[in-house]
Order: sequence, then structure tokens, then C-alpha cells
Amino acid sequence: MPHFTRYWIINRKMIRTIAILVAMLPCFFCAAQNDAKLISWKTAACDQMISSPGQLANRISAFTVKPNELHLTIGFRDDCAEKFKPGVRYSNDTLYIMTYVRDKSDTGSMPYTFHLCCFSLDLVIGNMSDTARVTMFKGRRIYYSNDPYITFKPTYVVRSGDTTNRTNRYGSHVGYWKYEYQSGAIKREEMFPSDPNALSTRAIWTRSYYHFGKVELYERNDSLEMWDGYGRLTLARYYYYDGKDRMMSRTEYYSDGRIKEFELQRTFAEPQTDSLTGIEFTTIYERKESYYENGQLEFRIGDTTRYWYNDGTLKKWAHGDTSAEYYQDGTVKETEHESYTDYNGFKNFLVSRLTRKYHYNGQLAVLYLYREEPVGENKPGFTNRRYEWKWDETGKLIQQPENWTGPLPK
Repeated sequence: MPHFTRYWIINRKMIRTIAILVAMLPCFFCAAQNDAKLISWKTAACDQMISSPGQLANRISAFTVKPNELHLTIGFRDDCAEKFKPGVRYSNDTLYIMTYVRDKSDTGSMPYTFHLCCFSLDLVIGNMSDTARVTMFKGRRIYYSNDPYITFKPTYVVRSGDTTNRTNRYGSHVGYWKYEYQSGAIKREEMFPSDPNALSTRAIWTRSYYHFGKVELYERNDSLEMWDGYGRLTLARYYYYDGKDRMMSRTEYYSDGRIKEFELQRTFAEPQTDSLTGIEFTTIYERKESYYENGQLEFRIGDTTRYWYNDGTLKKWAHGDTSAEYYQDGTVKETEHESYTDYNGFKNFLVSRLTRKYHYNGQLAVLYLYREEPVGENKPGFTNRRYEWKWDETGKLIQQPENWTGPLPK
């Protein structure tokens, strides 16, 4: 047989083999792409009380293999307003799980609260009966785990034979921590709970130092104290309870030890409601006062709030809806009064504020009225009206509103 004839026969067999393989490739590809299908799904409650959703790991929390079916439970974190319409896709030994598959019925953007919550999805996936695959969820590979939280390799530092600065499997600080200046002097010390399984920890106490060794700050769960570089106390803050209410006292000092500012704050265990406006609040100042460097009281906040000049002359007072301000010689500088009227079933809804400003000689300088007024008897809503009058120092009227009729407001 001629050489070229044998060459043709051999190559014809190779061509036929290649053609058969090429013809089979699309079938293999189709099988790899289209086997998996989502048979059913439902949301499930989180597998335990989750205290820190931001530390949750996206994971496979349970799985069961049945004939031609794979049952998966996915635990994960997501925005609290997230909606779910899952889908699955299988390709090249990889199972892709989507929490939401958009279609033509989906319009607009998804709602978001920007707060994380714990979620769980139970999925039944057909045409799958093995677990030898890669599972992708939210763009990343996930694994089976009994632990709902993200874990890390524990770390520690050994200094002069002492083990410090330890972290546990959740990345939380454990035990004694120490930071140093480049000189080797201690910069900050902290003590954390010694629980190796704590999800998150807060320092039991913290002590900071100046580079020359003196204490700068000492903070505990119920107190904070700070000193300047000479060892003089500059700030003291303490927490305690009065019944169920949490109290906080804070004192700031001048360098000579005299009080610069003091405040006593109450945080109620239950929200309180303002009797006038109906607005809820949780925190009030039971006492707050500040002093000038010469020791003279600058202001005191209370039922009646007062301010003084640094020579002890009254500068301003406010009580309820009325206030007055004075020049340093005691002459009235400004007065203001607010009143309220009901509107459309709401109590004390509309505000009226009358302000009087005076020249230094005692002559009225400005009369300003801000008033919220209904739009009309048969129309809903209200509008803001502003009226202003001005006089010169001799008492001559130099400006008045065009839309005002009648006597001056009182």
C-alpha cells in the first residue's frame, strides 16, 4: 500500500474519533449546566438567639442527601428588610445559590434598613444526590459548620515569658493587653474577660499613661478619671443607679482644682412623655452648672435656667416658655414668650412666639412675632407667618409689616 494511502486511512480514523468527541462535548456541557433545579424553598428561624448579626458566618448549617434530591439549610446575614426569591444554578461541579432572582415582575429598587439580621433558608434541590461539589453563596464559597459565627485563628504575644494580647476564635480580646511606646514604656493597659468562647468583649478596665510614666486615664465600667501631666485631676465621671434609672455625674476641673463644670444626668428606665408637646424622652439634666475661672457661677440649668456675667450680674434666665436677657448693667436686652394652640384635634400643636428686643437706653427696638396659622376654615394645613416692627432709639417707628391690621401684639 502506498505510503500516502496509509497516512490518509490513519488520519481519517483520527478525524472520525475527534468528530465523535466533539459531538459529545455539548451533551456533557448541557448535563453539567442544567441538572440542578430548585424544587421548593422556605424561610426558617435562626438556629439560635443571635446577639451579633454582623459577626454571623454565611454557611451551610444542615444538609440531607435523598434519592435525586439535596436538602440544604443556609444560615446567613443580610439587611433586615431583605426579600427572598431564591434560585440555583449548577455549573462545572459548582452549585450557585442566589437569594433573589429578579424577573419582569420586579420593578424599582429593593428596600434597605442598613441593619443586619439573621436569616435561614431551607432549600430542596432536585437532580442532585451527592455533596462532592463547591457551593457558592453571595459570590463566595460556603462550607458546612456547626458554628454560626465567623471564626479566626487565636493569636497571642509573648513578652519576657508572659503571654499577653490574646484573642479567641471569634477575634475577641481575652485577658491582659498591653501597648508600649517605642521607648518600651507602657502606653496603655487593658483587662478583658478571660472567657475563651466570648463572642465579643469589653475591657473591664483601661489605664493609659503619658510617655514619661504618669497615669493619664483610668476607666472602669462605672467610672472614668483623667489627669494632666502634673498628676492633677481634670475630669471625673461616675455611673450609678437610682432605682431602675441610670445616673451619671460628671465634673471637670481647672488646673488649680476648682470646679469648671458639673452635671448630673438621669436616664430613665422607661421613656417619659412631655406633658405639653407629647414628645417622648429618656434623658434629662437634673443639674448642670458651669463656673468661670474666677470661681463665679456662669450658668445653672434646672427648673429655671440662669446665666451670669463673670462679675455675678444676671445675664439671662428661662423658665418654661418665657425667657429674658439683660445687658451687664441690668437693663433688659430681650424677652421672649411662646404660647401654643390646639389644631385639628392635636393638643398644643400651633406655636406662637413673641420676641421683644430693647435698645441700651431701654427703648423698644424690635417686636417680632412668629405665628403658625391655619390656611383656612375649609382647607387642611397651616402656614408660618412672620411680622416685624422696628423703632429707633428715640422711639420712632421705622418699619412695620404690610399685612398686619389692628393693635400691636402682646
